[in-house]
Formats: sequence, structure tokens, C-alpha cells
Amino acid sequence: MERPPPGPGSLADGCAGPPGRLSPPCTPCAQERGQEAAMSTDPANLPLPAPDLKTDTVRVGSAVVCVLSGDVHLGTRAIGDDALRRALDLHPALLAVDLDAVELFTADGLNLLLALREAADEQGVPLVLLSPGEAVREVLDMTGAAGAFEIHSTLAEATGRRDP
Repeated sequence: MERPPPGPGSLADGCAGPPGRLSPPCTPCAQERGQEAAMSTDPANLPLPAPDLKTDTVRVGSAVVCVLSGDVHLGTRAIGDDALRRALDLHPALLAVDLDAVELFTADGLNLLLALREAADEQGVPLVLLSPGEAVREVLDMTGAAGAFEIHSTLAEATGRRDP
């Protein structure tokens, strides 16, 4: 069986792809031919960054604090959802979500918190947000969702205790 001769989009043509198989032209080849490059600018087709969300859950007295740090977006929502659901499953007297170390917060992060609020309400667990950083505050304020949450600077403030 003979291979077809190299053509546009083949390795012999300078573009990535198995020899003799067509693939979309790389940017330099596309520009040379006056064609559109293979790279998509459609946000739906762009790769998401690797998940960069860390979670930590600790019990402090009768409260449970779930700390989120890093980026909260579509690519990390499942990580955040899993951690927050597990924290809620502990049936705490208070569930606090510490958002101080969140650096990127998108609408997916907001939807995550809204879903958590609904689940916490159904279980009768009070939910508070602790020290939301600038990225979180911006989304909460821009969408008007800040009023949907009880927000405190510290757990002591949220539970009515004062630091000495």
C-alpha cells in the first residue's frame, strides 16, 4: 500500500501531523497561503487551565470551615463542589467558606456558592462566607449576589466571639 504524496498540512509541508495525512495548517503556513490558521479563538474551544484550586476543611468547635485557595472557575468547580458538599455532609452547626486566598473567581464560582447556599438552607445549616478576597467581592458586588450571603471577616466574628 502506497502512501499518498505529502500535501498541505503534512509534516513535509512544515505542519504538525502524521506524514501524508491532512491536518489544519499551522499559523505560519496558513499566513503564507492566505488561509485561516487552525487555532480557534472561540472561548468554547479554548483549553482551560489545569485545575488550580486547593481545599482544606477543618472543624472548629461546632463549626466547619472549608478553605478554598486558588482559582474557582469551570475547570475547578467540581473540586470545589466536592469539598463543600463533604463539609456540608458533616452537618455542622455553622458552615463557613473561607475565600481569602481565592485569586480568580468566575460566574461558575458564584453558581457553586449559590448551589451550596440552597443545599445548606435545605439542611438547616447556616452558611457564612469568610473574608472574600477582591476577585470574589468583585463578582458578588457586580451581580448583586453579595446580599444573598452572610459575610464576615473572621470565624470569631461569624460566631459572635471576639478575639482577645
